[in-house]
Amino acid sequence: MRVLTLSAAFAILALGGATTCWSAQIPKPAPPIQYKITGSVTESGTNRPVSDAQVTVTKAPSGQGYSAVARIDQDLISTTKTGGAGTFEFDLNGPCTCALKVAKDGYVLAGPDAAGPRVSIIIPVDDAHPTRTVQFILAQPVTVSGTVVDADNMEPVPGITIALTRESFMNWQKMATPAANVVTDAAGHFSKEGLAPGKYLAWSLPKVTQNSKRAILQFSGKDAQTVEQDYDRIAWPGGGNFETASPIDVPSGASFDFGRLRLRKVSYRSIHAVFAPDNCLPGEKAQIEMLRIASSGFMVPCGKDFLLRGLRPGSYAIEAFVVRKGGGSLRAVADFAVPDKDQEVRVPLALQRGIEVNGVVSAVEGVRVPPLDKVKILLQPVNGVPLGEGELTCDDAGRFHFPNVQAAAQKLQITGVKAPYYVKQVLYNSAATNGRIIPLDSHAMKHSIQILIDDKAPVIFGSVTRNDNPVDEPYVVLVRWPRSSEAALNELPRAVSGDSNGKFQFTGIMPGEYRIFSLLSAQRNEVRDPAVLERTLMSAQKVAVDSGGAQSVTLEALDISRP
Repeated sequence: MRVLTLSAAFAILALGGATTCWSAQIPKPAPPIQYKITGSVTESGTNRPVSDAQVTVTKAPSGQGYSAVARIDQDLISTTKTGGAGTFEFDLNGPCTCALKVAKDGYVLAGPDAAGPRVSIIIPVDDAHPTRTVQFILAQPVTVSGTVVDADNMEPVPGITIALTRESFMNWQKMATPAANVVTDAAGHFSKEGLAPGKYLAWSLPKVTQNSKRAILQFSGKDAQTVEQDYDRIAWPGGGNFETASPIDVPSGASFDFGRLRLRKVSYRSIHAVFAPDNCLPGEKAQIEMLRIASSGFMVPCGKDFLLRGLRPGSYAIEAFVVRKGGGSLRAVADFAVPDKDQEVRVPLALQRGIEVNGVVSAVEGVRVPPLDKVKILLQPVNGVPLGEGELTCDDAGRFHFPNVQAAAQKLQITGVKAPYYVKQVLYNSAATNGRIIPLDSHAMKHSIQILIDDKAPVIFGSVTRNDNPVDEPYVVLVRWPRSSEAALNELPRAVSGDSNGKFQFTGIMPGEYRIFSLLSAQRNEVRDPAVLERTLMSAQKVAVDSGGAQSVTLEALDISRP
């Protein structure tokens, strides 16, 4: 080793002046990437900084998206407290998918995803985004109360359960997320403290409609015709169902009293659910779900008839399913009507396997097929509960096989198709589908799905500014156009977060016309409200892109906090 070093030194000296020139051409090593997370914690409504809040960063499971929400306690990376300005900073040793959690006594997490002080924000820190900025909004807990009275005599109604729900959004759809259940006292009064701010509804839950009391296993034929009287199941404010109710916005630290909630007794009827013989194995349980109404499921012994109580006159659908290992799960779905008269209603539940669905991912003519062993396929019923087939990975030839699928409309999800490839078309039994909804036909002799991919994926890219300045990590939303009620189900809006210079890019999209808009990162949750999305689309920019094309767009960040 020493001889080699001396020889190399001698050779360099012999080059004389050339040595200086050669040395000048040596590139300087790139500075190491500094990975960090910075952020702030403010109070909802006032925007005042929240000091002394505990912020913790942990390792989160890989594959979580930016700003996804989960209750996670993984490997601790670091913890700190906010300063007087409500800010915090973490210097990281390397890239990670990080979970950030904030907590402070006397505060709860605000925002549409809030579910308490232990909710975490999942954020990837990588070479493309070495510095991430996060904004937490904390709020003082709120209190919700009210009094339930009988609408006919105005007397208090004690002992009735009131479900408090908070407006939230998932997959760009509005939901009523359970917040708490409270029971009225002797004076008909209910109250719940320590809730997160948000838009609230109060639901009456009469005993006859509660799942723990709905199924009756021991009964007579006379019981099936019994008419029960109990209070109506409605939501306040509005006095109707979820679609007609008007949630009340309860801001940080506030208390809201719903006032007197007037309930009237109504008639409830039962149906007699009858399992087909020899459908079940000894000791099996069947999960029962009511479709198209707000209700959670319950279990009954498989094969044993039961009465289902608490039904108002109207049209319903019931689903029973038994999960078995090895793809042998069974399902029964039945539509029925409850009449407004004394009449036994028998609903047959014939459990059976679903249908087999074969499929293949292939390329359009003239396009080289990429590796397909990372492409994953998922079928989920548009209505009802999946039988548990789960996500399938294609084999090397792009083939996949679902052995047991409900013979009803299924939503197709495809992941793992990497740029420059994209899904160009989906065929069911050689016919083009409407978006990603597969209309499985129970009368068809076979069920085949063909997913055609192309390598000329369009790209939409650009930048976002506000007052002529780049916007830090803007939230950009892309919506296929024209938009219809079917499109809202088939093709959800796509959204990406831009970089620190306001630049963004959409890949893997289909050719066609779109609407595109951008928001400040802090407003990313607000636009998930379908009403806000539709209103914002009125100010969106039109963009069209052809197969293999690239379209550049310059956007001005909108402020949707202003009506």
